[in-house]
Amino acid sequence: YKGGTGKTTVAVNVADVLGERIPTVIIDTDPQGSASAWLGDRATHLRVEHIPDVVELKRVLGQDWEGLAVVDGRPGDPELTSVAIAAATLTAVPLRPSPLDLHANGPILEQLGSGGAAGVAVICMATPRTQDAEIMRATLGDQYNVRTTKTVLHQRVAQARAPMWQSGVCEADPSGAATVEVLALAAELGKMLGV
Repeated sequence: YKGGTGKTTVAVNVADVLGERIPTVIIDTDPQGSASAWLGDRATHLRVEHIPDVVELKRVLGQDWEGLAVVDGRPGDPELTSVAIAAATLTAVPLRPSPLDLHANGPILEQLGSGGAAGVAVICMATPRTQDAEIMRATLGDQYNVRTTKTVLHQRVAQARAPMWQSGVCEADPSGAATVEVLALAAELGKMLGV
């Protein structure tokens, strides 16, 4: 729903890691093509499809998939979000630890919390060495009945640099903290998906 929450960062980096193990396609629904521009033609183990049209997205997601499809949603498009959630095995909702993100993502969080979709919140862009992520985790559980991943993605320099190098953070900073977090998140989400 909201821009700037880390949707593309989560989609690209998780797909990058899982794409090493299982055939993976990133479906970029952003009219500006953020995920497509990020990866360019360097993603040898991933396929990237730019599908900003809701009708086309519904058609593509309705096909049989061999492997994993990661949809990089776009902000402010409830119809597209509904199509993606309806087709999803798991919906991961990236959120910054901010009341504005809770407010902007309220409808999707309510849907997840009510059992209307299988999903989990991913706390992103948290400030290291603060309690922001834990406060957000408690709020998501108490107000929305939404579970969160154990892994939190903190604000890291590698996340900002990776798109400039058309790579995931694991390639951009192989031994860095951002890579440790992304690998942990991909493992956690992969386990939920059974891959």
